[in-house]
Amino acid sequence: LAKIAPHLSAEALIDYWFENDSRLDRNLLEELATLRQSGITLLLATNQEHRRARYLMEQIGLNAHFDDIIYSAALGHSKPSPDFFRLATERAGVLPGEIAFIDDMAVNIEAARQFGWNAAQWTAGATLGGALPVFARPA
Repeated sequence: LAKIAPHLSAEALIDYWFENDSRLDRNLLEELATLRQSGITLLLATNQEHRRARYLMEQIGLNAHFDDIIYSAALGHSKPSPDFFRLATERAGVLPGEIAFIDDMAVNIEAARQFGWNAAQWTAGATLGGALPVFARPA
């Protein structure tokens, strides 16, 4: 930072990163709200450091959409490490097969499946029921 932008503080760079790298899928959040209202516990499983995890939950407001956040810095392991999925499963307090997981990275989906999670890759414009049949609602 001192070489490329000496006029910027590390704090300013972090603020810029947080504010400009937080794209939310509003349609997905609406679908998740419906699930949560039906009594399903929603956990955000993400690769984040402590400060950004707090920012996502408190400043962006994801704490209104998720019951909790399980993140790499708190676990000491990041996706796609099997230890991330093992510790996240323990933290969730359910069996691996009871977890439905969406992620935008294929390597994380494969690791989740290897651990026994129901997992699907998320793409723009997807729906929960379309991405992962466990989310499909009966007609």
